[in-house]
Amino acid sequence: MLVTAQTGPGVTGVRLRLSGNVVDEMPPSGGVAVLAHSGLPSSPDDVVIEAVDATGKVLATSPVNRPGGPKMAFACGGAGGVVRTFQAPPPTAPPTPPTTTR
Repeated sequence: MLVTAQTGPGVTGVRLRLSGNVVDEMPPSGGVAVLAHSGLPSSPDDVVIEAVDATGKVLATSPVNRPGGPKMAFACGGAGGVVRTFQAPPPTAPPTPPTTTR
């Protein structure tokens, strides 16, 4: 589940709560925060986002599932249990310069 939030002045953090528990949080970057949680809630009504200030005071709370409003979350799939490690290819030796004989 991914949730995006656009923030205003004074917001220094955004939290994603699932059934009352914080499952992800981040400071906004350029006025935007993207929060994620692996798995889906049992009920979309259990998911809220909170905007907080530098002291941790909650400035605003919004349910992700707003009746009649835009949906703020979507589910995406991936290959479960697959971990890929990307590495640079091994260095190759420079080509040997040609030799000339006379």
